[in-house]
Amino acid sequence: MIIMGSKGNKRHIKGLNAPRYFGTPRKELKYVVKPNAGRHNLKESLALLLALRKLYPESSDREMVKAIKSGRVKVNGRSIKDPKFPVGINDLLELEGEGKKYTISINEKGKSELTEGVSETSQLYKVVGKYKYKGGKIMIRLHDGRIVSGSNDISVNDSVKFASGKMEKHIKMKEGAECMVLRGEHVGAKGMIKSILQGTKSIGKSVTIEDSATHETFETLMSNIMVI
Repeated sequence: MIIMGSKGNKRHIKGLNAPRYFGTPRKELKYVVKPNAGRHNLKESLALLLALRKLYPESSDREMVKAIKSGRVKVNGRSIKDPKFPVGINDLLELEGEGKKYTISINEKGKSELTEGVSETSQLYKVVGKYKYKGGKIMIRLHDGRIVSGSNDISVNDSVKFASGKMEKHIKMKEGAECMVLRGEHVGAKGMIKSILQGTKSIGKSVTIEDSATHETFETLMSNIMVI
């Protein structure tokens, strides 16, 4: 009997199979660097090296890897030395010595974009889980995979904003709140929640949104949006 050994986790993804969020030309690149697991999900994250490629297309991978490993690149104010460190929606990138910051977002095609400057959504994260820890301490899980201390007034589907590593703002998921669409047919759109509709256990709640650009109303699942 022949026992096959495990090949382990692949370090790259074929260009044709790369998630749309990567925003890479599928037919031009045979392989794309794969982000490590742990932060964000694969379909809505990209490796730090790939994010730098978008900012500095004229630089070589060697130059960018050197900049990352030297500690010059910061994600949400923290130096990151791993080229495959996963970054995603609303993370804030900074390259020391250039005095510029970039916020990662998603466009109407479901692809990642890096916008210069600190925006209203920089370091804003959706609450995707909540539970009690030892001693009744409230913990919340965010869409980037982090688990942080919370409070009773913070609910799943709300959003929390960070600054200098500390939570500074809490935004409730409610009618009248502004939101952005992260996935689905209307990905990239922003608007106001007009109503929240009760769903089923299998589908979940949905919302109707008035698009701030077209003023048209559409419906999507609550899991597809983030209040801002």
